[in-house]
Amino acid sequence: MSCPRERREHDEFTLVCEKGVRAARSAGRAVPEEECQLRTCFQRDIDRITHCKAFRRLKHKTQVFLQPEGDHYRTRLTHTLEVARVARTISRALRLNEDLTEAIALGHDLGHTPFGHAGERALNEIYPGGFRHYEQSLRVVDRLEKDGRGLNLCAETRLGILNHTTGEPRGSVEADVMEQKPRPKDEGIFAHGLGIRVVLQGAMFAALSLIAFVVGENAVGTLAGGQTMAFLVLAVSQVVQAYNMRSDHSLFKIGPFTNHKLNWSSLVSLLLVALVLFTPARIPFGLVALPVETYLVGVGLTLVPVVVMELSKAFGLVKHQH
Repeated sequence: MSCPRERREHDEFTLVCEKGVRAARSAGRAVPEEECQLRTCFQRDIDRITHCKAFRRLKHKTQVFLQPEGDHYRTRLTHTLEVARVARTISRALRLNEDLTEAIALGHDLGHTPFGHAGERALNEIYPGGFRHYEQSLRVVDRLEKDGRGLNLCAETRLGILNHTTGEPRGSVEADVMEQKPRPKDEGIFAHGLGIRVVLQGAMFAALSLIAFVVGENAVGTLAGGQTMAFLVLAVSQVVQAYNMRSDHSLFKIGPFTNHKLNWSSLVSLLLVALVLFTPARIPFGLVALPVETYLVGVGLTLVPVVVMELSKAFGLVKHQH
């Protein structure tokens, strides 16, 4: 006969959607343990967090106000309980794993400083390497609790605690975007020099297209050669520019091919360009075949935006907006 844990794990294959994490398929713990007969691994994480010392200490940390006395101030403890309830409700609506969601919510602020985010900013300024409460929360459950032994939480719970601020892994473009402050509602779309950058980039692509046209025309001796070369450079360089515009960080720092959806869409775009350039489909567009060396020159021109943007980022000409 199956135990309550096994029955719950079986039910999760119906209750939790494919994008959710089922307890039976957890990546497990750093130190393997015998499974509980009553609770799933994520339910055990909930209990471990709520019974740890760091969780009880949350009652002494205020959420915003610095005044420690009073019956109605929101503390880190009350905030955590509220977050856990809201998170569980959302998780159920999205058919995710409610127990995992609650475990992450209960542990997300275990490493937060007193005095709200002002305390975090103060520590970040004076601590070598900076201080981030989500990293400290993970440090609490991994190293500080239980006299240094840690809580030995599941990999998914630990990952959620570490990335709760952004929802994405540290260092990813998506995390970088999530950590930016909201734009003021009265801020124009071309604020912070964005308008000038758009004009300069437009001028760069116009110059590349003209150069490509001249090269193609000279290579074939007809206007059609120039049009073909200009089409090649303009179309492919726009695909390249999509990677440049992902972040204000260097393309090579964030990893040029980490966004899989962008990779697939770029591949489809390049295949369509190739279809127009190298098959009879080019005839309705008035394009012609070019010498191989001319195509190589075109490929070189399409990479110019990468060089220009990387130099701009390196010299601080492209900066974070917030």
